[in-house]
Amino acid sequence: MANIGKIIGDRIKVYRTKLGYSQEFLAEKAGLHPTYIGQIERAETNTSINIIMKIATALDIPLELLFANIITTEGVDNSVPLECYEMINKLTEKEQIAMLELIKCIIKYKEI
Repeated sequence: MANIGKIIGDRIKVYRTKLGYSQEFLAEKAGLHPTYIGQIERAETNTSINIIMKIATALDIPLELLFANIITTEGVDNSVPLECYEMINKLTEKEQIAMLELIKCIIKYKEI
């Protein structure tokens, strides 16, 4: 089983750096100590779901984005499923349904 703390820490770091936030800035937005952010990103500490929620809120991302597809085998690159999730999550519900139907068609065509 994958190291969940490491995966979450890596994802926090990815979103933080995408936004151009320093650990200090993210910590301030989340109401946490800057060294604690570093410890979480490096999986040096276990943290609570409440703390992860504060960080997700400070990053302006849904909490579930940090946990999406987390149960997987070690060494598997989750960047593609995460990118798909991010893109689909930005669509309206109607667009999401259309996207789901499109994916089903692609999978069905592949099986032929």
